[in-house]
Amino acid sequence: MSGADLARACNTTPQAMNGVLATLERDGLVERHPHPTHGRILQVTLTREGERRLKAATPAVRGLESTIEQDFSPEQIAAVKAWLVASAQRLEKAATSRGA
Repeated sequence: MSGADLARACNTTPQAMNGVLATLERDGLVERHPHPTHGRILQVTLTREGERRLKAATPAVRGLESTIEQDFSPEQIAAVKAWLVASAQRLEKAATSRGA
């Protein structure tokens, strides 16, 4: 996937995703390579270490999600997630406009 694709999938801005990807790349968890036909697009792939860590973390993350979401309807969970994403985007936009 590209950074822009990942940003859309995570409901965040490309700028925020670029920061996350830079950290993951620095830590050897992802690699970015030019797209074979679109020179300006960088494709992101997990490294072996990234795959290992993702596989190791997934059960714990799913367990936490299950605990947090217990007794909430799917509609309530969706509303909370939408609010969190919108709030994060507003905060990021405010920080960007202030030059932070």
